[in-house]
Amino acid sequence: MTTRTRAAAWLGAAAALLVAGMPVAGVVGVAEPAAAQELPASLEVQVTTISPTVARPGGQVRLAGRIVNMSAQPVGGVAVQVRTTSMPVSSRSELHRLGDPQLGEILTGVLAAGSYSVLTDNLDPGKSHRWSATLDVDSLGFAGFGVYPVAVEAIGATPIGYGVLGEARTFLPHQPADAADDLGVAPTRLAVLWPLVGVPRRDPEGVFLDDRLAAALGPGGRLRRALDAARNRPVTWLVDPELLQAVAAMSDGYQVRAGTSEGGGEGGGEGDSEGSAAGTTAGTGAAVAREWLADAREVLTAADAEVVALPYADPDLVALERRGLSRDVTASVTAAPDVASEVLEGAVSGGVAWPPGGFADRATLETLRVAGVGAVVLDRRALPPAVALPYTPDGRATLSTTEGPLTALVTDPELSRLLAARPRGRAAKRLALQRFAAVTTLIAAERPDTSRTVLAIPGRRHKLDARYVDALLTYAAASPWVELASLTVDRPAPLAGVPRAPLTYPPAQRRRELALDYLADVADLRDKLSGFAGVLAGRSNAGTTEMSQAILRTESSAWRSQPADGVALREATARHLDQRIGKVYIAERNLVTLTSRRGRFPITVVNDLDVPVEVGLQLTSENAPRMLLADPEGDESRARRQVQVDLPTIGPRRKVTVEVPAQARVNGIVPVQAHLLTPDGATYGEVRSIKVRATDYGRIANVLTGGALVVLFGTVGLRLARRAVAAARSRRTAR
Repeated sequence: MTTRTRAAAWLGAAAALLVAGMPVAGVVGVAEPAAAQELPASLEVQVTTISPTVARPGGQVRLAGRIVNMSAQPVGGVAVQVRTTSMPVSSRSELHRLGDPQLGEILTGVLAAGSYSVLTDNLDPGKSHRWSATLDVDSLGFAGFGVYPVAVEAIGATPIGYGVLGEARTFLPHQPADAADDLGVAPTRLAVLWPLVGVPRRDPEGVFLDDRLAAALGPGGRLRRALDAARNRPVTWLVDPELLQAVAAMSDGYQVRAGTSEGGGEGGGEGDSEGSAAGTTAGTGAAVAREWLADAREVLTAADAEVVALPYADPDLVALERRGLSRDVTASVTAAPDVASEVLEGAVSGGVAWPPGGFADRATLETLRVAGVGAVVLDRRALPPAVALPYTPDGRATLSTTEGPLTALVTDPELSRLLAARPRGRAAKRLALQRFAAVTTLIAAERPDTSRTVLAIPGRRHKLDARYVDALLTYAAASPWVELASLTVDRPAPLAGVPRAPLTYPPAQRRRELALDYLADVADLRDKLSGFAGVLAGRSNAGTTEMSQAILRTESSAWRSQPADGVALREATARHLDQRIGKVYIAERNLVTLTSRRGRFPITVVNDLDVPVEVGLQLTSENAPRMLLADPEGDESRARRQVQVDLPTIGPRRKVTVEVPAQARVNGIVPVQAHLLTPDGATYGEVRSIKVRATDYGRIANVLTGGALVVLFGTVGLRLARRAVAAARSRRTAR
C-alpha cells in the first residue's frame, strides 16, 4: 500500500457541495486537471478487502478498508473515491511506476461510478474510519484481458485547503472469459523453488554450539513453517543435506555446548569437548527434531515430490573459488546427494547449485560444472536479456563452460520478493497478494500465445508468513493463466534461447562474501586434514570424513551475516583436528647424553590413535659445526646436518623407538630438531627440540681403566719380584 497527498483541482468546482455534504457519486469521465494544489500528508488509506481478486464481466468488485488520520490536526469532510483507467498496463516497468508513484503523481483516469462516499464530517488525529466501495465491472470500461491500475483516494479539508489527502494504489486483473482457453491465453508455468536451508552448528564431534535449531524446528519456528507452507504444493524442494543430517543427529539425543548463547536468530559455531573449558548439557529438541524429520521424510519422499540436494552446508561458492578452495566446492557438491539420501532413506538427486544472492562469476560456474553441477539458480539481474524485451523471457537459459553447457535457472526478482515478503498488517498483506496477481496476469498478457516458465524463490533462510504464502500459492493454483509446475516436468520453452547479456557479478556481492582472511584460516585446516589423512595406513578413516564435513560447515554462506559464529565453529574444528593430529607424536625427552663423541641416542614415536599410521622422521642439528647426524640404517661415517629416518608402520596404540647415530666434534649440548613427516614429505605435527649432550666420559674412563691396570700389574709385579728376592736370600742362608 502507498499513501500520496495531493490536491484535486477538479474538486474546486464541487468543494462547496462536498463541504455541505452533497454527494457527487456517479461522476464518471472527469479527467485529472493539469495542475493540482499539494497538501501535507494527513490521511492514510488502508485497503484490507478486494473481492474478488480478479474482475469479471457482469460482476462486482468490493473494496474496503480504513482511513486513518495520521496528522496532528482534525480533518473535516472526509470522503473516499476510486479512480481507475480503461487502458490496461502495457509493461512491467509501467506496473512498477504506477504501483509505486512519485510523491504528488496522480493517476490519470476516471472516477469509478458509485465509488464516492462521504465518511465523516470530522476525523480526529489518530482516529480511523471504515470505508467501502462496490464497483460494477461493466461500468469500468476495461478493454480486455489484462491488468488495470486502481487508486483509492481519501479526500478531506484541512486549515490550508481541501483535496486529496491520501491514496492507496493497487491493480485489478480483468478476465473477460471463464478459462484461459476461452481467452486464448497460454498459461504461464510458475516453478516455485522452495529452500530448506539451515545454519550449521555442529562441531566435528557432533556437539551443538547452542539449542537454537530446536526452536526453528518447533511449533512456529522458521523451519517448521517452511516445511508446512509448501506441503502438498507442486514446488521443487531445494534441500541442504547438512540440515537433514543435523536434525537426524538431534533426534537421537544430542549435547549442547554449555555457556553459549541461546538467544537471537539461527547461527552457530561449536566448541570442542576435549581441551575446552566449557562442558556440555543435554539438548532439549530431540522430540521436535524427530517430529520434523518424520514429516520431512513424508513430504520429501512422496511419489510426486521433486527434491534436489544443494551443495552440503550451503557454501559461499564464489568466495571459496576466489580463495583457491575449489576442491571444497567440489566436495560439497559430491557429498550432497549421498548425505540427503541417507537421512531421507530414499534416492535424492543433486547437481543443482544456488550461489548466495543468486550471483556467481565465470570461474565459479566452471568449477561447479567440473564438479557435476548441471543447473545453477541465478537472479535475473545476474543474467539479464541482452536487449530490453517487451515481455518476460523464459526462466531457463544455457551457459557455455569448458566442460559443456550449464543450465541457468533464472529467477524473477519481483515474484521472488513477493514470495519472501512478510507484510505487516492485514492491509499490507492484501495489497501484496493483489500485486502478485497483477504481476502473474501481466506476464501472461505480454505474450498470450506463448507459454513460458518463470521461476520464483524466496530467501534461503526466509522467515515466511505461512498464511500469506498459502494465499499466494492458492491464488496461483486457482488462476487459469498460471500453472504451478516443478522443474523436472517442465517442457522446453520456445523462448528459452533469448540472448543473454554477459554474466554479472556486481561489487556489492563481492563485499558480502566471507572474508579472505577468514577463509585463509579455513584453508589451513584443509591442509592440516590432508596431512592427517595422509599418514593413516591403508584405508583407515579415523574420522576424516566427519572432519572434512566439519570444515565444509565452516564455509557456509550463513557466516556472511553471522561472522562471530563462523569463527567459533572454525576454532572448534581447529581444536579437534589438532587433537587428532597430536595423537601421533614424538615422545618428549628434554636431554639425552652421548658417553663419547660418537654414539647413538633414542627417539620414540607414539601412535595413540586406534588405527595404524605411516610416518617418517626428520632430524636436524641446529649446530652442524659441533654435531652431525647419520641414518640409523646407512653408513654412519656419512654424517650430515639433517637426516630422514624411515619408520615401520606403527600399529594402533603402539610406539616405535629408533637409535640415531651422532658425531660430536666437541663436548657440550647441541639442540636437535625432530619432527614427523607424512608419506609425501610434508611436516606433520609439532616440531620437538631435543638437547643432545656430548662428553668425553668414555675416553676418560679408558684412561683411568688403563692407569689402574698399570698400577695393578706394577704392584703385582713388584710383589712377585720381592718374593723372588726373599726366596733367593732364604736359599743362600740355608746353604
